[in-house]
Parts: sequence; C-alpha cells; structure tokens
Amino acid sequence: MSTPARGHLLSVSTLAPWLLLAAPASADTLTVPGSAPTIQAAIALAASGDTILVAPGTWHESIDDLGKRLVIEGTGGSAVTTIDAGGAATAVTIHAGGTGSSLHGFTITGGAGQAVLTTGGGTLFGGGGVLAQPGSQLVLSECVIAGNSMVSALPTAGGGVLVNGATVSLADCTLSGNAAARGAAVCSTSITDVVTLSGCTVSGNTAGPQVFDAAVDLSGSSGSVLNCVIVDNAGTGLRPGVGPFSACTFAGNSRWGLRRESAAGSTLTHCQFLGNGLGGASLAVPIAASTGHSIDHCIFAKADKLHAEANLGQVLIVNCTFDNAHAEAFFGSAVARNCIFRNTLAPITGSATPVTITYSDFPNAGAEPGNFDADPLWVNPAAQDYHLKINSPCIDAGDPASPLEADGSPADMGAVPFFHAWVKLGGGVAGASGQSDLQGTGTLTGGLEVSLVLSLAPSNKATALVLGIAELGVPFKGGTFWPAVGFVFLGLPTDAFGSLVLPLVWPSNLPPGFQVWAQFWWADLSAPQGYAASNGVRGTQP
Repeated sequence: MSTPARGHLLSVSTLAPWLLLAAPASADTLTVPGSAPTIQAAIALAASGDTILVAPGTWHESIDDLGKRLVIEGTGGSAVTTIDAGGAATAVTIHAGGTGSSLHGFTITGGAGQAVLTTGGGTLFGGGGVLAQPGSQLVLSECVIAGNSMVSALPTAGGGVLVNGATVSLADCTLSGNAAARGAAVCSTSITDVVTLSGCTVSGNTAGPQVFDAAVDLSGSSGSVLNCVIVDNAGTGLRPGVGPFSACTFAGNSRWGLRRESAAGSTLTHCQFLGNGLGGASLAVPIAASTGHSIDHCIFAKADKLHAEANLGQVLIVNCTFDNAHAEAFFGSAVARNCIFRNTLAPITGSATPVTITYSDFPNAGAEPGNFDADPLWVNPAAQDYHLKINSPCIDAGDPASPLEADGSPADMGAVPFFHAWVKLGGGVAGASGQSDLQGTGTLTGGLEVSLVLSLAPSNKATALVLGIAELGVPFKGGTFWPAVGFVFLGLPTDAFGSLVLPLVWPSNLPPGFQVWAQFWWADLSAPQGYAASNGVRGTQP
C-alpha cells in the first residue's frame, strides 16, 4: 500500500497556531482597580474593542485613549464616579482610531485644557473636560461635565467639550460650571465635525464677552440639538450648526437664548424661550443670501422676542405662542398663521413688508380671515403653562387648510395643541327618532374609567356596539361604517329616554397614540336601508 507524500499530511497540532491567528480576538473586560490601579493603566493594558469597568470613587488623573476603541463605564454612575484632572491639562483625550469609543456614567472635572491645532490650521487653547481629536468618534452618555476652565493667552474654546474634526454624541449629559470664550460647555472647530446633543442640560457655564460667544457653539458643524435645556449661562445659550435643533428650552441666558446666521435660513420648531437677556432667538442670513426662516410651534414669553432677518426672504411664523413678547422681522416679508399674541402692543414689528397675520388671536385684531381678539384661556401662564383650557376660543380655530392635530382634530391656535381624547367623526344614519349622538368621555389612561355615551336614540332599543383599533371608514347603509371590526357587542339596550351609558376601564400598557373607533348600529325600518347608526367616535391615548 502506498503512502501519501509527507507534505500532504497536516495534523491538528500543526494547524493549531494558524487557527488561533485566524480566529477573531474576543473583547475583554477589565476592571479598575481590579485589573489595573488606575483608568489610564487599564487603557494601556486594553486592546481595541475592550470594556473597562471603573469602580465608584474619585480618580485623580487625566486619561488618554491611546487611539483605541474602548467602552469605559463608571459602574456606579456619575454621582459617585469622578475623573478629576486636578487643574492639569485635559481630563479626557480621544484620538483617531477610537472609532466607536464611549464613556458612560462619569463626572468629568478639573480639566484645564491644552493647546490645540485645529483642522482649519489655527491654534487655540481648549478641551478642558473632553478633547476629541481629528478622526475620532465618541459617545458620552449620562455624564456630568462640570468645573472645567482654562486660562491662556491663546483664544479659549470648549471648556467642557472641544470637538476638533471629530464625531461626538452627548446623550443625557449635564454640562455646568465650565468656562471658555467660545463654547463654554461644548465647542466645534470644523465644518467636518458632527456633534449631537440629545436630552442634555446645559447650565451655569460662562462664555466670552462677545454677543455671539455661547455656552454651546456648533456654528459651521453638522449634527443636531434635540430635547435639551439650556439655561442660566453667562453668554448666549446656543449657536447651532447646520443640523436641526428643536424641542429645547432656553431661559435665563444673559444674552440670546439662540443666535444663528445661515445662508440656508433657519427652521426652529417646538422650542421655548422664557426670559433671556437680549431675547429668545436671533435668526439672520448673510447679505449675499436671499432666503427666509420658519418658526413653528414655539413659545416666546417673559419679554423674549423673536428677531428674524430674512434679507428679501420670508419669515414664516406658524402655531406659535407669544406672551409679553413679540416678533421682529426685517428685510423681507412676514407671515403669521395660527398664532396667539397676548400682552404686547404689536404682534410683529420691524421693516418686513408685507406683514400678513391670519387665523390668529391678538390685540386689536383686524378683519383678516380667522383673526379675533379674545382671552386664549391658557391653563397657567404665570408658570409658563400655555396649554389651552377646554373652553378656549383657540381650540380648533386655526386655518382649516392646516394639517390636522395629532388627535385628528382641526388645527388649534398657539404652540401647545389641545388634546382631544375623543373626536366625533359624523357618518350617522337617522332613524325613527332622528339622528342619535355618540360621544366618548374621560382620558384614555390605563386603569381609569372612560365611557361611551349614546343619546337621542330610540327608547328601549337593542343596539350593537362595534369597536375597532383601526379605521374602516366606508359608506354603508346611507352612512359611514367607521371601525375596522374588532369586537361586536350585541343586544345593548337603550333606556326609556333613548340613552345608553357604557363605562369601560381603559387597559394598561397600551402605547402612546393608541386609537380606538366606536359606533352603534341597530335595526330601524324608518331608516333609508333598514338600519340606523350613531356617528362614529375616535379615541386617542395621549
């Protein structure tokens, strides 16, 4: 029997080293102080992809990721886990190569910054708390970045966080007590930066002396600022970048709440401006541009004006609330629609021509379509609660051509729409007793009672209740059959007065925005096709 050539025989022991080299390395978890006595020592031991878990305590050090992709987590959270640079250099430095790095659950303090060569070729002194260098990517979550400040002959920027040609996301962070001329809390240096703030609180930071020096300065960068609270900062609150900014609250900042100049104009949505030093929002475009601004569902109160320069474009103000505040519009036209202006002598001032206000509530309202002058009946304006009371004249009074509200009702005036738990849909069929009426009562909140109330129906009549969790909305028997049938309850009787009250306990654990459709039907020879019906109703969970 012949033997195969020796070179063709490979044992498992021969292959093992090669198999080990080919296999992907698994990520390790290091602990501090278990695996290493300091965070920086753990970083030196770690490989890209590793996780470092840091025990509660104050760690007196400055850390540098050494260009590794790491997850560094304070196991007890920011309240008990602190990185304190002690006034020496930057507390946390991230380099290229750390793509996907993250810090979670730390207080970062005591950073004094360092000289930084920006991607634009300039030099500044910055990055007190965190410095993200060119090409790096970092997520900061549930961190407190506080008490970082710099003293230098160079221009200072990014007392809390300096983003220099990098991508940085801050989620649910608090930035307070930081100082720098530009971007006392957060500063971007480059048009290549992508900076995102979501759910953050920015307060008590000190920016430079110029009107455009801000606590958060993202001018020129892309990214977004969403659901943030920017309050009580020395300087302007926010200079946003190219990306969207919405659902933020600005109050107590010593200059503007928000200030932006953009050739593309600005879109401002669902923000509140509640008493800033120079005003709420200042929006402008360069002289060479010809564009406008859109301000939608925003609140301006406590003398916080809107200042908008359109440069031959249009300033469009839709569904906004002004209380002891007004709008200034310059160098273009201005349109206000579905707005409420109270406690002000003139809704819109400035050089804008023409100025058109329709479907709005304001003092001395003229004859333009939909305008009136009446108390909007806010819930508690002294506490800046601008919800509308149930008897407000501004409910469903907006421009009929406007999109419906989230609950399916006609547009309201003002920034805070009135939520209709129940909306009547029409589509009933009159019978022997005429047209019946169905309405829903109660808020659709888990565990609470709601009721369906049928009235003006025949007395002592057996009815069928149809419920659905989707809309069918098709013609039927001379009316509209509203629910996509999910449940049918037969034989529900009206009383001697033709009424029926059906109490229900609203289920728990249903998602926000969940909807239900309801309608009663019954046999009635007097109806056009032998059946009569109530109008439909739609209920929407907040």
